[in-house]
Amino acid sequence: MAKLDKWIPLILILLITFPLFGGESPTSRLLKVKLALDESYPPRDSSQKGIEEAILTASRHFEKEFDLKFTLAEVSSWQSDKGVKSFDELFIDMQRKVDRGGCHIVIGLTARRLLRGELLGGASYRSGSILIRWTSPRQDLGLLLTHELGHLFGAVHTKNRHSVMNINPDTSDFDRENAALIRLNRERRFLPHLFPISGQQLEEALHRYQRLPKMGDYKNLDADIFLIMTLMEFEGYSEVIDRCQRLLKKTPHSSSIRNLMAIALRRSGYIDRAIEEYETIIREDPLIPYVYYNLGIAYSKREDIDKAIIQYQKAIYLMPSHYQARTNLAHLYLEKRLLNEAEEQCRQALAIENDYAEGHSVLAATYLLKQQPEEAYSECQVALKLNDQLSSVYNTMAGYYIFKNQNQEAEKWCLKSLEIDPRYHKAYYNLGNIYYAMGKFPDAVKNYQEAIKLKSNYLQAHLNLGLTYYRMNQPEQAGEEFDYLLADHPDYEPAYGNLFSLYFEEKKFDEAERICRTAIDYGVNNLRFYQYLAMVLSELGKAQEAERYYQLALELDPQDSAIYLALGNLYFRYNLLENSAHNYLKALEFDDSLKDAHNNLAVVYFYQEKYELAWEHLQQAEQLGLTPHPDFVNKLKEKLKSK
Repeated sequence: MAKLDKWIPLILILLITFPLFGGESPTSRLLKVKLALDESYPPRDSSQKGIEEAILTASRHFEKEFDLKFTLAEVSSWQSDKGVKSFDELFIDMQRKVDRGGCHIVIGLTARRLLRGELLGGASYRSGSILIRWTSPRQDLGLLLTHELGHLFGAVHTKNRHSVMNINPDTSDFDRENAALIRLNRERRFLPHLFPISGQQLEEALHRYQRLPKMGDYKNLDADIFLIMTLMEFEGYSEVIDRCQRLLKKTPHSSSIRNLMAIALRRSGYIDRAIEEYETIIREDPLIPYVYYNLGIAYSKREDIDKAIIQYQKAIYLMPSHYQARTNLAHLYLEKRLLNEAEEQCRQALAIENDYAEGHSVLAATYLLKQQPEEAYSECQVALKLNDQLSSVYNTMAGYYIFKNQNQEAEKWCLKSLEIDPRYHKAYYNLGNIYYAMGKFPDAVKNYQEAIKLKSNYLQAHLNLGLTYYRMNQPEQAGEEFDYLLADHPDYEPAYGNLFSLYFEEKKFDEAERICRTAIDYGVNNLRFYQYLAMVLSELGKAQEAERYYQLALELDPQDSAIYLALGNLYFRYNLLENSAHNYLKALEFDDSLKDAHNNLAVVYFYQEKYELAWEHLQQAEQLGLTPHPDFVNKLKEKLKSK
């Protein structure tokens, strides 16, 4: 058997931040393999048949000892980046460009030479990917592949020469300890957003990794890395940070270890330190998509949405199949109310991995904001079947019932969301909205305050808290919230819109006018606030100025039927019937379903003694669902009879 001199396999880790769910597989397990050959393979003196035989050889070893079978389901090619100089870079390049498709495992094969380092193989435990470097016809690919497949099932390097997990083995058998680790991973999942094992298997794996002797060689840290990955699942972040710091003294250029430490720092609340670590990795290697993904999460935690979006976009550019980055990007688009963009990213993510519960959850929230409640409900049901411990889904279900005005049912879903995640600020916010709608203002205040405690610049919560205080006749507390919003966030449109509605409803027209003019001064949605200002000026008897602002709004959108309708109402108020009729007709030109425009036009025609036209528009208003005033109907009928 050929010796594998200088063979030091690489372990690359793709760490993601989503929850687990369990599940048992049948006794016998068949795993599909996708083979990806780069442009350098097969070389002149070899063929594809060699790697196919290697897969068959490895499958026999795993079937004999672990009842695991590997079958070659797909063969594809990939064009590697000519600029990469090391095995590490080439492996990342392969993972970027080759997706799993319907397979469990991806095995890449290259014959490229002049790569820095002496690596012949590498395995990514999280992604289920392997890269093999072919060097000569005498190379024992079966032995090498068996070793790398061992890593995919949790096995680590050993000093035992009579184990295939030795860096220079003389056998294809596994030692006892690694065989036990593979059995724990036998039912592992091959979904990057889920840690491969969970439950009792995960606990037992942690104990075994803790007992394993470490190699003591800075080039063979896989046992340490597996231990760190497992500790992460138990939220042992302090120990993870400490271990990573010690390992980085041995291997300061390890992107895997630095990434693990950055994730632990981020989850421990040290966001700025985590960002520094991610940026260190990027300076040394700017082509690792999962680092940009994790950096995007860090910026999101720091509430720097625009920077987070940029990082997710970079991750997707480098790896278009990165469905987690697409889903997180969609979530941020939701925050910015870019609903079409959010829906598109969700659809692309789910086209890549339809069993991703978070993707269905974000798509459900998108549908809800797009006023498509039934579609939102359907996506929530799919998400819950995939993962019934996802707090965001329960919160979206609460939003669905809020939309349906079923507040008691909505309350149950919010409370379930908070039972799963007591620190989920959006659930507290929705609960505040529910209690506000039910008139339970003290309870609403309590929940808005809790949401703000968890997210200090939660603008919507500040706004609704201020509105609640106002309803409770506590103007000082309300003023503090409004002052915070308008002083620190003068371009926050919802604050102006809600304050205008509040003052207009209370007939405080001077205050409503002040809010509109302030919004316009800051350039906040001039189209909307030109209309609002025209409305309040009309109430204040300033007809000419109101007309001017309606005209300014029409300059911004000359096809806005609502503005023509409002302008028609203004002219009607001052008995300018021709002008009024003209604007009602313009409104119907752009939207023939405006029942109010039909009804009001009928009234105008009545006063102009155009009774047939009045009757025609009145009938159209009724067909659209409007119930006209019975006295007007009777008078119009009398006029038609007398004529």
